[in-house]
Amino acid sequence: MLAFFLFTFAYSAQIIKKFYLSKASQQFLIAISVFLAIGTLASVRKIGEWQLVWISWYLLLAIQVLYLFQPKKTPGWLSSYLLSALQLGIAAEYTKSPAFFIFYLLFLALSPLGFSMVIIKTEVKESINKFLKPKLPYIKWLSSTTLSVFFLTAIIFIALPRTEKPFLATREKKGLIPKLQQTGLSDSEIIKGEKFCFRPEVSLGELSEYKKKKTILMLVETDKPFLWRVKAFNNFEAKSGIWSIKVKDRRQFNLQNGYLRLKPLYLSQASLIRIQPQQFIHHKFYIKNFTGNFLPCAYQVLEIGNLPATRVNIDVSENIYLPQQLKFNTSYNVVSIQKIFPSHILRSLPRKYPEEIKKLYLQLPPNLDDRIVKLTAKILKDIPPVQYDEVATLQKFLIRNYTYTAQRLSGENQLSKFLFEDFRGDCEYFATALVIMLRIAGIPARLVIGFSKGDYDPVSRITIVTPEYAHAWVEVYFPEVGWLTCDPIPNGVNAQQWSDTPSPEIPKSEILTLAEEEHTPPEEEAAPPKEEITPPEEELVPPEKAAPEELTPPEEEAAPPKEEITPPEEELVPPEE
Repeated sequence: MLAFFLFTFAYSAQIIKKFYLSKASQQFLIAISVFLAIGTLASVRKIGEWQLVWISWYLLLAIQVLYLFQPKKTPGWLSSYLLSALQLGIAAEYTKSPAFFIFYLLFLALSPLGFSMVIIKTEVKESINKFLKPKLPYIKWLSSTTLSVFFLTAIIFIALPRTEKPFLATREKKGLIPKLQQTGLSDSEIIKGEKFCFRPEVSLGELSEYKKKKTILMLVETDKPFLWRVKAFNNFEAKSGIWSIKVKDRRQFNLQNGYLRLKPLYLSQASLIRIQPQQFIHHKFYIKNFTGNFLPCAYQVLEIGNLPATRVNIDVSENIYLPQQLKFNTSYNVVSIQKIFPSHILRSLPRKYPEEIKKLYLQLPPNLDDRIVKLTAKILKDIPPVQYDEVATLQKFLIRNYTYTAQRLSGENQLSKFLFEDFRGDCEYFATALVIMLRIAGIPARLVIGFSKGDYDPVSRITIVTPEYAHAWVEVYFPEVGWLTCDPIPNGVNAQQWSDTPSPEIPKSEILTLAEEEHTPPEEEAAPPKEEITPPEEELVPPEKAAPEELTPPEEEAAPPKEEITPPEEELVPPEE
């Protein structure tokens, strides 16, 4: 971004020479310009895969420095000036720094001065002066010319069309960056800082505290930003607002040379055939200050490569456990499926869930606020008894009636406060509300935490992930398809894995009516009437009258088709199997 200073100082040297100052002064200014040229290389380094551009830039700078040490006539100065304009254009393509605008304005302001000094030094000064015929004194003429340059530049800037990506960007779609230094981040930006790790349990509002930290956790090379999944929870305690993992069964997989291939869990062969080639996504993770035993990835994982471990454990929630904690500069590759299905496919799926799914992901807290049950029944009252429609309806309800804010509520029963009092909260509140409502409706769901997007650079294809991107979302189980991502956050990541959604309208006045109703505290909670908690398709037993494992769909729907859905122990198969 500082390349134009090279020529600004060169013009200054000509001015000094005009006033008969020493040659040493000129050489001093030339030396400063050389250091500024080196500063240019250090300030604009986000080139990524464009090694040819990078080498060309070195060549241009070398040519310009040589120009400074040689006597020049008008053509030589004009050539140098054109080279500086070319470098400025390259900098505009590959930098996102706001400082570039300041340097660009200085370049425009000093350009008329530089050209005028070139004119003074030419042998054809008289003929050029006859052509220009400035009627104003030189200083006024120079000022008016500079303002005209700014005015014309502004017109061109406004008239040019805008593009979503850099105009000259042509990236290599395959292959991974072999070295982290090619991302363009300086060593001072990627240093060992405060280690960050999610706790074994997560409470409502906890992620809002994490977002205050400023340290680079990891970098991900990818074609576009995703939700980076770390761990999934299945058990919620309403009074304390704490999510925990109540999954004891883990299966061990041995890696061969750091490589492991997995079969998609709960994804039938018929659904797998519908996956298009572009839905297989390649990522490369560079771990920095993120630690812990859980492996970050984009769901759903098919392959893991170059992982510095001999084995991993995977539970039924598809959490990937490492035998040791992640370390600084650990890197690995992941291939994932981005499952996206048309709504008509999801609407046609039967509501038949495996027993292990019902046992783990239909549990409700024993002291759940009865108003949440009533609210769920009211939202779904006029919705067809189809799982897809119920999921999309509840998601839209939360997006339209509640406000996202990075704040943490206080006290107990924070989920009820979020739904009926504050109507605002962090991502954990939205995700928890959707999970509980889905389970009330008899739909298996779980809460997931990780990171949303990150600071993505489409030129280098690198996502920088920091704690401020800590995020919670929902995964919903669909028979024959498996778990699909659903994010109920307003203006959040467009992460739902279906092509369209219904648009229900639930007036907020109905929520306020429920909020004003008297309800028994959780420890003395009375059972709500059955007719108010019955979803359109099946009757749900209130949580106070039955243990969580009894909150399941009708018995005849319990067994899934064996030929399409197999238990996790048979789906996750290491390469040697």
